[in-house]
Amino acid sequence: MFGAPNSHDKQTNQLFRERDQARKMWPFLTPYDLSTLKSPLQLASMIKDRKGISQEEALGEVDRWMTGYNARIQSASLDQWETDGGSGVTKIIYLPNPSGKH
Repeated sequence: MFGAPNSHDKQTNQLFRERDQARKMWPFLTPYDLSTLKSPLQLASMIKDRKGISQEEALGEVDRWMTGYNARIQSASLDQWETDGGSGVTKIIYLPNPSGKH
């Protein structure tokens, strides 16, 4: 999700900005924590454990944060798309609805 970047391009810069955004929301997350997360569900689990809240509450926090994350990623991808002529790929991650309703 926040992965370990292996290049220094616009996508990597966006990745670092997203890590900073996540640390503002959850200051107890370390840079190492963020570099190992692979999914929003892992993030929710870490938040649940560190804050001592329910899984549903943690999923709600992550879901609200992911709304902004997806918007920022989409915006950055559109900027990149304009720069590279449309060859970039936008990746949007959605969390399952904790209530099970769609």
